[in-house]
This record gives sequence, C-alpha cells and structure tokens, in this order.
Amino acid sequence: MTILCVVAHPDDETIGCGGTLAAFAKMGHAVYVGALADGETSRDDATFRDVLDRWRRWELALRRLGARPLYPHEAWPDQRLETIPRLRVTKQIARWLAQVDPHIVLTHSPHDPNLDHRMVWEAAEPALLRCPTKVYRFGVRRMRSTFRPVPVPLPMPDMVTRHLALSEYGAECEGDLNSLEQFEKVKT
Repeated sequence: MTILCVVAHPDDETIGCGGTLAAFAKMGHAVYVGALADGETSRDDATFRDVLDRWRRWELALRRLGARPLYPHEAWPDQRLETIPRLRVTKQIARWLAQVDPHIVLTHSPHDPNLDHRMVWEAAEPALLRCPTKVYRFGVRRMRSTFRPVPVPLPMPDMVTRHLALSEYGAECEGDLNSLEQFEKVKT
C-alpha cells in the first residue's frame, strides 16, 4: 500500500500524523510526504541558510519516520500560500498524486487555525476528487471546535518514533510532543 501525506510546511507531517506515518512504514507500506512551503521565511530574521536547514531537518525527520520526501516543483514562502494562485498549488498536489498513486492520503483540515494549512486543504480537495483513494484530514492542537475527530481505520500511531522525528526540529516543536493524533474521514 502507498501512503501520501500532503502538508504546508516541513514539520507539519510529524506534528499532525508522524506516529501514524511511522506505523505505516513499519508495516512495510511506502510512505511519501510532500511539503509545499518553506516553513521559515515568515520570520523577520530568516536567511537562505535557515530555509536550507529546515529542508535538511525535514529530511532527517522523514528518515526517522520511514518516509520519503516529495519536493515541490517550486517551494512557496511560509505563511503566504494564500498569495499563490490556488490552481498552481492544486497542480503540484496532483503531480504528487500521479507520481505515487496513493491508496491513502493524509492532509490538513480546513478547520486548522493556520491559514497555510487551510489553504493546503482547499488546494488538495479538487485534486483528490479524481483520485480513487481514502482521504483523512488530521488535526493539530489549537484546532477549531468544528473539527470532529472520529475513530478511523488507521494503524495505532508509533509515538516513540514520532517523538524522535520531532526532535529533529528542535525547540520549536517541544509543545507538540504530547499532542494526540486526530483524524476526520473525508472519503473512503
């Protein structure tokens, strides 16, 4: 089975569903993660070196999770996905869908407080309409009350591996160490 996780920023996969991705990988499934924005350039003091370091830490975290990276055709700036024409973002997601032909897709919820996360769902939704696959949206802490997690037929998350992967991102992810992984079923 092939699993695709589509996220806004390098680290969202680990925070939102890293334990589940690790569990799929340990079961022998092919796991891919595509990140669309750089995760750094919204910071006033961000440098090109910071952006490269974020992608490097992402690769290390994915290695711990047993996942393979899918790089965007063009990496967009952090916290500004709403400035990119949605069709361009949808086409990038469609390329990843065609590239790996997933059985299951995990992505952000439209109820997420982060605008980039919501934009990923809005761009992913049209690409997923033509995709005969199961789709689950994941939630993160600070989620809006309209997010309704439900029990879904996904493997029990490997939280130990998730914690190790989160450590690759350093102090910025410390608040996420004990957050639960929650999902909404979109399409089965």
